[in-house]
Amino acid sequence: MKIKTFYTWDDELWQKVSPLYLKAFGDKRAKPVKIIKNMFAQGIAELHVGYNDSVAVAMSLTGKLVSEQVLIIDYLVVSEKERGHGLGKHFVDYLREKAVAEGYQLLAIL
Repeated sequence: MKIKTFYTWDDELWQKVSPLYLKAFGDKRAKPVKIIKNMFAQGIAELHVGYNDSVAVAMSLTGKLVSEQVLIIDYLVVSEKERGHGLGKHFVDYLREKAVAEGYQLLAIL
């Protein structure tokens, strides 16, 4: 799995990965798109997408508490077909390494 991180909002990308997000978190637990867009506008959110070939099979939304040096994993999902192969662990390891490289002191999973 190859993971790419996106730092700005992209409607086309969101249309491709939102089915994973909505299937996992539904209407009740998912953040509304308006809030996610606002977080991107403030520079406090990132979207991470895991691809097998060119197919998105995992995604995560993270938030930043820069003043507290905390990177928060708000949402993380692996597609049902790909579960059980260690992709979730690989994703968390990627986010942990990214957090350390960017100077965060804590990685929080909500």
